[in-house]
Amino acid sequence: MILLHQVGPVWAKTSPSPACAKVETYLRMAELEFKTVSTMDSRKAPKGRLPYITDGGRTIADSTFIIEYLKEHYGDPLDAYLSDGDKAISLAFQRMIEENLYWCIIHARWQDDRNWPTLKKALFSRMPFPLRVIIPAIARKMAIGGLKGHGMGRHSVAEVSEIAIRDIAAVATFLGDKTFIMGDKPSSLDATVYAFISTLLGDPVQSEFKNFAKKQQNLVDHCDRMTAAYYEK
Repeated sequence: MILLHQVGPVWAKTSPSPACAKVETYLRMAELEFKTVSTMDSRKAPKGRLPYITDGGRTIADSTFIIEYLKEHYGDPLDAYLSDGDKAISLAFQRMIEENLYWCIIHARWQDDRNWPTLKKALFSRMPFPLRVIIPAIARKMAIGGLKGHGMGRHSVAEVSEIAIRDIAAVATFLGDKTFIMGDKPSSLDATVYAFISTLLGDPVQSEFKNFAKKQQNLVDHCDRMTAAYYEK
């Protein structure tokens, strides 16, 4: 049995962590049997970050390595039909979303002072005292440190929104009127897009690029289709 260790659902059907939501969605799409282990503590994670999976005595961390492992050991029902060119396009979009848009979402959640009180309440209000006072400050300091190290944390809120809007517009343009990102059939890229866009639309924080995403009807419809197909069966 595959065990998925992740941040549990907080404000939507999926984890508030896009990386965790990506893996769970992939597992559902690939129809692999799994159980979730919900946690807010990443200290036991192999790389100090969630998600990670345990499977038959093996532990695999990082969402991309997890999905590659699953493909190698359980087959590739989602991407086997893609051409080499399609796979290259899929990889490019995946990298843009996970290495760029991700940091925009983290910036809005953790560094934008307008949103911090909302995020703090949503994630930490159920913790017992004094943890609900201590842990949020530590978590925010670490998140902002990561943002600064990446470079996204050195931009203004307006600049981050401009970056994110370009990424979201690119995904919406490529999706067009297709059912799934790569065409009529679902692929692993749909798990990535769904995880990031649905958590962006579902989280309680506000940003200019969230407002932009909400206006991209094809992305909203894609999220609705994915939710209906894989989370409401």
